[in-house]
Amino acid sequence: MARWNPPNYQDISRQLEQDPSGTGRSLDQTLQILNRQVNAIPQFFDNLVPRGAIDGSNQTFILPSTPNPASLHVYADGLRTTAYRLVNLTLTMTVAPTTTLIVDYRSV
Repeated sequence: MARWNPPNYQDISRQLEQDPSGTGRSLDQTLQILNRQVNAIPQFFDNLVPRGAIDGSNQTFILPSTPNPASLHVYADGLRTTAYRLVNLTLTMTVAPTTTLIVDYRSV
């Protein structure tokens, strides 16, 4: 009758540290891949008030992340508008909003 040998947990732990996914990658490599995949998921921003003074004279506002331009909806003083320019994180309004500025978008 064959004798049962308990598993060597140190060997198993060492193996998991070296190749946790069984793909030949280290733990750091696996975590880097997972982080890239998570970061690739677009974030949703709804009813966001961009950074900048809404005072009737300021036209420049900063968004927290780069929007997908096709998804960007800008509402100034309660009305949806297309009178703006977007460069990276900077939203420049053609006419400065006086009471409210709200944006909805999906990040890239």
